[in-house]
Amino acid sequence: MVQTVEALTGIRIDFWLLTSFDGLVGMVNGIGGLSVDVPTAMHDHYSGANFSAGIHHLSGKQALAFARDRHDVPGGDLGRSGNQGRLLVAALAKLHAKFSADPATLLTWIGIGWHNVHTDLSLGTLLDLALTATSIPASAVNNLVVPASVGTVGSASVVFISGSASSIYADMRADGVAR
Repeated sequence: MVQTVEALTGIRIDFWLLTSFDGLVGMVNGIGGLSVDVPTAMHDHYSGANFSAGIHHLSGKQALAFARDRHDVPGGDLGRSGNQGRLLVAALAKLHAKFSADPATLLTWIGIGWHNVHTDLSLGTLLDLALTATSIPASAVNNLVVPASVGTVGSASVVFISGSASSIYADMRADGVAR
């Protein structure tokens, strides 16, 4: 997957993290849930998402349902990608709040993550990245889904990335930030 993303974007991937559905549930539950602004009502029996629009405090199971729903969100798979980004930004915001109150919280969060992911990161590098995350305000994060369209190939739902995404990749290659 790293080689595919690098070939598609021209961006070197330094590290990777992989989790499972159970891993996401474990991480969200381990930090006491996440407050997420659900942009539109979601009532999807496939994912289990059942939310009104607005701010919700999500348990791990609810966060997984939110992250998986593509059937009744605007844009389908693309809307789902945006919602997955919303979860990550919500986690960053919560990390900031907890870290400000008690910096030792960072070690708890690293432990929770370490038990729920597979990665090529060393523990020391993970600590460095976590400390860096504490200096990036959630409000400064641009939750961006590259321009694309959705379709099917056979019976599989697929995403076709637009050629206009190349300008976003170039922007990221220049300074690591997509605008």
